[in-house]
Amino acid sequence: MSLFYLSYLLLWMVCAMLTYFVVKLMRSGPNPMSKTLMKQDHGLTHGSLFPKQYWKEIEGIAPQSITHKGVVILVTSAKCGACQSVYPQIPLFQKQFPQYQVILLMEGESEIIEQAKEKYEIIVPVVPMTVEALKKELETSMFPFGYHVSSEGQVVSKGLIFGMEQLKPLISNQKKLQKRQSVEIHSA
Repeated sequence: MSLFYLSYLLLWMVCAMLTYFVVKLMRSGPNPMSKTLMKQDHGLTHGSLFPKQYWKEIEGIAPQSITHKGVVILVTSAKCGACQSVYPQIPLFQKQFPQYQVILLMEGESEIIEQAKEKYEIIVPVVPMTVEALKKELETSMFPFGYHVSSEGQVVSKGLIFGMEQLKPLISNQKKLQKRQSVEIHSA
């Protein structure tokens, strides 16, 4: 066997090994488009009450007056590129899950927020926020971040939201919170 064929065989073996490791790495690493929520340990704690002052700012809504099964609160920024991919998903989500109300807490200047509302035809309630308020009161400065809040005002689930793939698990965690609370009651 000549040296040329030996080097050619070695080259293909190296390519095959690299392909194997790249595929293995891609399957094991965190995927932002996965169907699980990332950064669930971030933000307000599970089971805590969502800050009351925001219910007053959101068109007079109070937790006890919510007629929906729950509220999906999306924390976004008017200048955030990832947030821009979420806005078109909101009408689709509302059509598929009408039992949930969607509210946006949007960081940014009022002019930029209005431009974003017009550009993406946002028809859900939008509450302007500052980064300082997000950090202090909602314990997050990550965008886009989502909260599923029960009709009683309790944080049911939370995490980074990149599209419909994360909006669905955000609302499907309702049963997990009820089970967790049931275990806490029985163990006390």
